[in-house]
This record gives sequence, C-alpha cells and structure tokens, in this order.
Amino acid sequence: MYYAASLERGSEHPLGRAIIKEAEKKGVKLSEPNTFVSIKGLRVKGMVNRREVYIGKLDSSIVAPYLNLVKKLMEEGKTIVALSLDGKVVGLTALIDDLKDDATLAVRKLKEIGLKVIMLTDDNRKVAMTIARKIGIEEVYAEVKPEEKVGVVSKVRSFYGRIAMVGGWNK
Repeated sequence: MYYAASLERGSEHPLGRAIIKEAEKKGVKLSEPNTFVSIKGLRVKGMVNRREVYIGKLDSSIVAPYLNLVKKLMEEGKTIVALSLDGKVVGLTALIDDLKDDATLAVRKLKEIGLKVIMLTDDNRKVAMTIARKIGIEEVYAEVKPEEKVGVVSKVRSFYGRIAMVGGWNK
C-alpha cells in the first residue's frame, strides 16, 4: 500500500485519492514520488524511493492467474487495478465508486419527465453495466478513453438531439 499511495500523491484521479485516503486511514507514512507520469484513463507510473512503481488497468497477462477472482469483483461493480514494483506484479486492488444515495431516484425522475439517460465512462464494461443496472440506466458507453469522449457525445447528440452531461469530464 505504501508504494501505491505514495505514487498516487502525484495524481488528481479520484481512484488515486481513494488509495491515498485508505493508506492514511491505516497510518501508512507516505513519500512524495520522485517521478510521476500519468497516461489518462490507463495508468500512472513513476519512481518512489528508487523503485519503479506502476498502477493501472489490467491486461490479459495479469488477469490470467486471477481470472475467477477478477470476474467476481467486476460483477460486484469493482474496478480492478494492478500494482507492480520494478516490473513485477505484486498486487491487485479492487475499488468501487460509492453511488450517491439519490442516484437511482435522479435517474428515475429524469426518465419520468421523458429524458433518455445514458452512461458514458472509461470504466470496464462489466463494471459499468453493473452500476448502470443498479441505478436504472440501459444504454452504456464503457471503456471510452478521455480523448474519445467528445466523439461519443457528438454521436449521441446526432442521434438524440439536445443533450446534457453530468459528472466528471476529463480534458
């Protein structure tokens, strides 16, 4: 947890903030990363105390030994990220977004007044679909990289007409 949270000190991503918060709650003393590089929507990497640290989305080589566990966690709506030190995977972290208490109500009310509600996210498709089902959203665009979101919004606008977007928007 020390290396992950220390590296995430260079990040502004909500998942990174959650990792830091959990480490601090457990009393882990953190360091500042010596270097930090963020590749939006994919991973962060850098150096912490002369160790190369990587935190990011899973790829098939990482998932293979943990396939059943990863599938179970994703079906629960959890995002799984890998942590590697000096090129070797040393852990997986399961993160889950807290749904706002009124998210389901908000979606229901929007539908009641005739609006179409769509989810657009860079989250894994399985995770996005789990969350969407919980709050009553049927149409989901998942695994959309930040630089692709404008294109998806334009596509949705051309199909539905006027739209509004609520939530995070990575520029």
